[in-house]
Parts: sequence; C-alpha cells; structure tokens
Amino acid sequence: MQENFGKLRNREDAARYVREKYARPCSTNLLDKMAVTGLGPEFRKVGRFVVYEESALDAWALPQIGPPQRSTSEAPARKPTTSAPSPQPQPEMARTKIPSYRVKNGNGFFEPTPAMRAAGIKPIACGPDGPAAWSKAREQLERWSDIKSRATPRRGSFAPAERQADGGREQ
Repeated sequence: MQENFGKLRNREDAARYVREKYARPCSTNLLDKMAVTGLGPEFRKVGRFVVYEESALDAWALPQIGPPQRSTSEAPARKPTTSAPSPQPQPEMARTKIPSYRVKNGNGFFEPTPAMRAAGIKPIACGPDGPAAWSKAREQLERWSDIKSRATPRRGSFAPAERQADGGREQ
C-alpha cells in the first residue's frame, strides 16, 4: 500500500510556511502545543519526528483568515464561526489528569507514591499511551481508594470497644 503525500515539512519548516504564506504568527512551540491539545493541523510521524503535509497546514490556516474589508470601522459584525471546523474533540487525558500516571516514549506507566507502595501497589507498564493505558492506571487508583477507605474509619463510626460495652459511660 503506497500513499501519495504532498510535500512534507518538519515543524520548523511548517511554522515558517504558515508565517510566510498566511502572514499568521506561528512558531514551532505553537505547533508543538497544538499537537498536544489536538487543535493544530494534522500531522504524521516519521519515526519520532513530526511532519506536516502542506495541504494539512493550508486546511488549518485558511479558515482563520477573515473576509476582505475596506475599513476597520466598517468591519462586518463577527458572526459565530461556522466556516472554521469545530475544534477536534480533545483526548480524555487533555481534560483529566490521572495521578501517578506518566508517559515515557509514548508508553503510559503507573508510578505509585511511597504510601501506595507501602500498601502493596506496584508500578506497572500500562502500554501505549491512550484510553486502554488510562483505564489500567485508573484501576490502580481505584485499588488505592479501596485500600484507603478500609484503613481509615469513617467519621462518627469510631467508638472504642470498652465504651460500647458499658453503654458509653466513663468510669
């Protein structure tokens, strides 16, 4: 299976392309951050390197350009943006942080705190970063919540055995 790609540009060349063609501020840091949030142009990976097709950069930058106008005082009223594609749904991790979950080289790991380790929860490799790995990390956090809830009595439910035996009176 062979795909025909347009011209591929690394992140630095892609930022320069957007700046020069669309007169839009664009930096490698912006493209990097937008790749994390899912709001930037589509990209591909060549090994560990990110590359952009010019067509993807054009599709991302064009909707951000407003209509022609003759005066700033007569600018058309801003209408809801319907021509620009709605932002891509953000990955679940972008909205929710999972405590003790780390990503290294594209793989997720659950790294318990010292208190968790003392309770018997061990570090685990969760697999490639994504929903399946997040689920494994959440399972470990649920185990930790269960352990903590069993170890600490609920408020108002704790009464020493001696006081319960004699009806709560002090002697």
